[in-house]
Amino acid sequence: MREFADFVRSNGMGFGLWMEPERACQGTPVYVEHPDWFLEEDAIVFDLSNPAVREHLCGELTRLVEAYGLCWMKLDFNSNLFRDRTGSNYYRYYQAEAQLMAMIRERNPGCTFEGCASGGMRSDFHHCLDFYHGFFVSDTVHPIECLRIRQGIGLRMLPAYTGAWAVLHETPFSIGSYAVRNRATRTKVLAAGDPWWHHTVDVTADFAVKLNLLGEWGLSGDLTSYSSHTVETMKKGISFYEAHRGFLGRSVCHLLTSIQHIHDETGWTALQFENIDGAGSLIFVFRMADDATDFVIYPKNLEMQRIYRVRIDDEDLEPLAGDVLFSEGILVQCASRYEGRIISIQPIV
Repeated sequence: MREFADFVRSNGMGFGLWMEPERACQGTPVYVEHPDWFLEEDAIVFDLSNPAVREHLCGELTRLVEAYGLCWMKLDFNSNLFRDRTGSNYYRYYQAEAQLMAMIRERNPGCTFEGCASGGMRSDFHHCLDFYHGFFVSDTVHPIECLRIRQGIGLRMLPAYTGAWAVLHETPFSIGSYAVRNRATRTKVLAAGDPWWHHTVDVTADFAVKLNLLGEWGLSGDLTSYSSHTVETMKKGISFYEAHRGFLGRSVCHLLTSIQHIHDETGWTALQFENIDGAGSLIFVFRMADDATDFVIYPKNLEMQRIYRVRIDDEDLEPLAGDVLFSEGILVQCASRYEGRIISIQPIV
């Protein structure tokens, strides 16, 4: 593993691990040697209220960080804890988890720890901001499902701290379609529709990237399958994210369209990220399975007499006053289904 970690770093990347530290299995050495360290609930989990357990787990995670030079670690939790026989409804466990994460982060300041516990129903505001550096709220990588989840996140969490993945594969051959029949030019970028690739979703690289710019994002799948055009699209998305990362991290989300069911692929969807330091907003607009090529969005929280610089992707519009934007909105055009636009609204000093 150390050799593999060094190989990854030699290619200009960091190395990380994904683990689930709170659970154990019968017959493992730690379970046999320390049976009093565990809660025999609906799953075998460490009793985090025990100081010896917290020290053990912190030591194990620190050992892994140091042994493999980790810059990132995902801490998962996939157990459904239905009952707490101590009678505290896992309050003591939750408080002890906070102590454990504080210990881990203090001893490993150079490592990013990402939480991942939708299966354990642990995606509350406290977990996302105080326990971890970021949070992955669902294992799905289906693009539309991820967008719908983003809408829900926007109501109760800081979305820039929640993770997303673009898991893509590009066909090495051309495929015709009902709307685009030129087989000589139409390759397809397919996103994973489920964890097993039994189902796929036909997307454009630009659409997939813009969906994932809404939070901490990563790439997976067969990156070697990407065409030069897709690679350039990814580079552009990464550059955009790096340039706006601080902005997004200091933003709250306003939903400019209504929340839709997780499997609903119809209509248009728009989310406004307003910077709390007064630097303006980024609005992400997506055309789904909708026949209309035009859509008008109405930004929120604008100063009526302020003049704003407006930009749609790479096109600058005429500066507009806040009251005009509020009353007339911004016309967004997407020629095809499953396209996205990013609108930047910045106050002119």
